[in-house]
Amino acid sequence: MDPDNGDLYNLLHNPPADLAVERRLVKLTENDEELIKKLYSEYNRQMVLLKRIYSSVAYEFNADQPINDLYHSVLAKVNQSRRSVALQTPKVVLLGYPGAGKHTQAHLLAKKYGLIPVDCGQLILREVANRSSVGNIMKTYVQKNIPDAIVSEVVRNRLNKIDCITYGWILVGYPRTRQQAELLSSHKVYPTRVILMDIHQSCASERLSGRRIDPITGICFHTAFESMEDVCISQRALQRLNDEEDAISPKLSRFTANRDDIIVYYDSCVVKVHADRDIHTVFEEIETAIVNPLPRFNFVK
Repeated sequence: MDPDNGDLYNLLHNPPADLAVERRLVKLTENDEELIKKLYSEYNRQMVLLKRIYSSVAYEFNADQPINDLYHSVLAKVNQSRRSVALQTPKVVLLGYPGAGKHTQAHLLAKKYGLIPVDCGQLILREVANRSSVGNIMKTYVQKNIPDAIVSEVVRNRLNKIDCITYGWILVGYPRTRQQAELLSSHKVYPTRVILMDIHQSCASERLSGRRIDPITGICFHTAFESMEDVCISQRALQRLNDEEDAISPKLSRFTANRDDIIVYYDSCVVKVHADRDIHTVFEEIETAIVNPLPRFNFVK
């Protein structure tokens, strides 16, 4: 220390420019070697605990370097934006052949993560049953395809409700064409994941043709995969009209015709999973795809 003005210097890293100043410097009493050892020991003891407490936000720098270099190293780290590790609210579209298991997986995701399952077909039926203004319009198309613009509006309105915004959503049954995907984008609806549940067309056909429903209880089962212990239910179970052989082939063909266009449109947020395995294995693969860091989106316009 300079006793004349109190300025502090370090003879190694920050020596005074004037030799006369250097000659009159005095050693500080707190720089006594024994005291320094004691302070250093206390510092090391406390730092063990502090490093644990601040482990998620702490950074270490090599202080054995010129002070200007150290300053710039610290400044660069302070100015660096931290990557968020928070999970973005999931907005998931499940794509796949009819019979791929989309509704089953949507139910499992909703149960584990609290996501809101949104079934396009059920939305339409609900609007018609509630006799809403858009429902009355859709009712006139019972035997025909409802215009994409109307369906897109109904889907958009549902996804913009507070539960979907808060908890995230899983959309099933829409979009089915690139045009429908473009309409969703025009409504500012962008999925964070598009899961393609990939199975062979013959596997999808087998799953659909074996589905049965009890008209009284509403219980659904598959003749090949589930044994119905209740004989009464087994005897009165019916096959849905849209699961009959004549109806299956056109449904599968429509998905095949539009699949590639939708995949190209959504590009980098598409993840393919093998849906021809057991339910829980498929779920784990979908779960991994949703939880992993999300990519930058590159929607094709």
